[in-house]
Amino acid sequence: PLSLLLQGLQVCLEKGEATIQKDKDGILFEMGSHADLTTGAGQELLQQNLKRANDALHSTFAILAWPQAMQRGTLLDFGKNAKGSVLGKQKLKLPEILAMDDAREVLELSLAHFEDTCLDSAVKILASGLPSRGLKDLRLSFEGCNRITDQSLTALGSHFCQGLRKLYLDFIGCVKLTDTGLSAIAAGLPSSLEDLELHFAGCSGITSSGLGVLRDRMPKSVQTFCGTFKGTGISRNFPNLEEFLAFTG
Repeated sequence: PLSLLLQGLQVCLEKGEATIQKDKDGILFEMGSHADLTTGAGQELLQQNLKRANDALHSTFAILAWPQAMQRGTLLDFGKNAKGSVLGKQKLKLPEILAMDDAREVLELSLAHFEDTCLDSAVKILASGLPSRGLKDLRLSFEGCNRITDQSLTALGSHFCQGLRKLYLDFIGCVKLTDTGLSAIAAGLPSSLEDLELHFAGCSGITSSGLGVLRDRMPKSVQTFCGTFKGTGISRNFPNLEEFLAFTG
């Protein structure tokens, strides 16, 4: 429900109540890493940990709210109802909330088959919200979103976290994509990447030229690769890195 998502996006753990005050004090003591909360250093540590916990909670709710917000056109003003009035306490921008969680290591989001609302503008907003630090594993699906173009891939490719180790991207059936978009993804691959999985089946604008760019820009750190390119200009799949390198030679 929208009301529950709004609460989750704005809740502050330190303002929560417990039936017994001693329980709340104990929780705060744990969150303060057992520091003396009567000292300035202890309070500073507690506030840092509370911010980290609040950011993680808020970003989790932002991810949960994302598909609904994209459909309603409220990614940059979540909580606004159909009449234009704001239901929450403040204007909530989901990409800003997501980006603030720089301790998040895994981000998984599926926007598959949102044909009418997953447009370039929405993907650009998502790209702007990808955490720039800390992220190790990114999994995004746009399967069947046949209205997105190379602009979406260019935006995503320019916002990959430089510490990323695992990347999964699904563009199956995104028929407007071409070598330009694949090249943009390839150009943005971070040097830390170890595991890469790309799905472009049904994207007829992808050719051997785009695969050549992917081969040339593939980070040396990549140890495993899987790619599906059936229905493209190559019309074959690559279950592992060895077959991909042998084909693109």
